[in-house]
Amino acid sequence: MEYQNTRISAEKCIDTLIQYAALRQAGFESHQNQALFSNPDARNNRTRDLIIGISEFYGFPSAADSHITRMNECLYDSQRSFGVELPSRKEQRDTVQSLLNYAKDLSADTHDMREQMLQVLKHFEDMTAFLPWDASGSGIYEARDWLEWALPASTARQNILFTRILLGPEIGPCASGFVGGSVTNHADVAETYLFDDMTSQYPEIETWPALCTGYRCGHELSTARAASELDLQIMRDYENSYHNGKKTTLSAYRCGWKYIFSSWPCRKDSAQ
Repeated sequence: MEYQNTRISAEKCIDTLIQYAALRQAGFESHQNQALFSNPDARNNRTRDLIIGISEFYGFPSAADSHITRMNECLYDSQRSFGVELPSRKEQRDTVQSLLNYAKDLSADTHDMREQMLQVLKHFEDMTAFLPWDASGSGIYEARDWLEWALPASTARQNILFTRILLGPEIGPCASGFVGGSVTNHADVAETYLFDDMTSQYPEIETWPALCTGYRCGHELSTARAASELDLQIMRDYENSYHNGKKTTLSAYRCGWKYIFSSWPCRKDSAQ
């Protein structure tokens, strides 16, 4: 498989990721008493995971420890500095492009690499929210949009079975959501988080009509597995996405068969 990133571009990307982490750490230390900056621990842990993932994916895993050590040293130094230099605009563009190439290489891999792709997307979202970063000039919006399209597309290629539930009367409170596996009767509906949430919010309603649509994704002939929490998270967060101006949804990628269960009254006592 020919990758879009080279080792040189991947390691340059790691260098800028470390610089970015130190920059955000310095900002936090300068403003923490004013509560303007969120705690950087989650970002730093995600950056470490990105560095390890990039190093392993492109074939230099032994270098990951030295990169992590250098990052920890930079974070330590940034806690005692007045500021850290912002990467140049070219470095910002190159970093975004390298991360996007990494995400595309992950997407083309034969293994399920969606967790690593999610890490890249979360980092793009973090960079987008950082005002000094040149979000427009660095191409980060386009890169983020590509990932928001690629994640549901990759999910639709998984050999999974899930159900979308529409719960509620025609007039009144209603909600919809995804659950893993098949929902084939009112007892199954009564066991879902959606039913628990709606009945707790509206205890005065005794009967809950439900319409369930089942989906089978993937092209494998083997028995489909119930959609995992990762599958469902991606469906919930990135179901509606845009790519090159064309709206795409999970239903557009639906493979195999579809079935619709009839609407039935689902009462609160069904869960007992």
